[in-house]
Amino acid sequence: MRTTITSIHWRRARPGATAVVVLAASLLLGSCATASRPFAPLPPQETPTAAWTSLRQTRDRFDGARSFARLRVQEGERVRSLRGRLLVDPRGRMLLEGITPLGTAAFTLYADGPEATWLDHVHGTHWKGRLGEIARFFGERAEGGEMGLLMLALPVDSGAVVVDEGSPLIAVGSEGSRYVISETGLSSVDIPLEGDRRVVVAYDPPSFPPRNVRISYEVSSRTHAALEITHLDLSSASIRIEPPRIPPHYVPSLPPGVAVQ
Repeated sequence: MRTTITSIHWRRARPGATAVVVLAASLLLGSCATASRPFAPLPPQETPTAAWTSLRQTRDRFDGARSFARLRVQEGERVRSLRGRLLVDPRGRMLLEGITPLGTAAFTLYADGPEATWLDHVHGTHWKGRLGEIARFFGERAEGGEMGLLMLALPVDSGAVVVDEGSPLIAVGSEGSRYVISETGLSSVDIPLEGDRRVVVAYDPPSFPPRNVRISYEVSSRTHAALEITHLDLSSASIRIEPPRIPPHYVPSLPPGVAVQ
């Protein structure tokens, strides 16, 4: 059976103690839960074409994934490092949770297609809008499920057309995304936006499942925002993600990084 992740519950410590946020996913399990399992590693292939075929097959069979990771977020000159959890389901939904070095919840970012919900657990605020408004490193036209797949080093467009069968192999998606594939997996994905803007996803090393992923939002080849992910425990899991419940005491806010004029 599939695990349905419906909400995140928050519990504070006893009065007088430091407030501690406990991440406890509410799971509707039915009679049993679906255990996570490691993704089958992609061994080095004889050609990039064989690796591309294998990645597309994995993408077509995708039924969900979860990862515990280290996150590094860069916005302009500001850099933050924290631990996090990433969930991606096959319906185009993504949930990214950040955890501070003290073990408390920092934020929850939920996306269903291009629509996103942001919960700031440090300040007790929430916001709803477009994913690209709140996570600039994903770009203006970002969709949750697509970015989730790219964070897992899987192609978004399994029907992308191969335009160069050399080494590396180059494939182009329906909206111009450029995939670069080696014998061991994706090397990078270049997503063009309007004008001189683009999103670049790079994998170090190229492999599946991935280890280090960097997503950067660039203007005129200059990085304006970036998200670096180091997967510590990435596994396949049959899950369904539901929108997070907003605690009643949270107040509406502007997107992070937007100043009040």
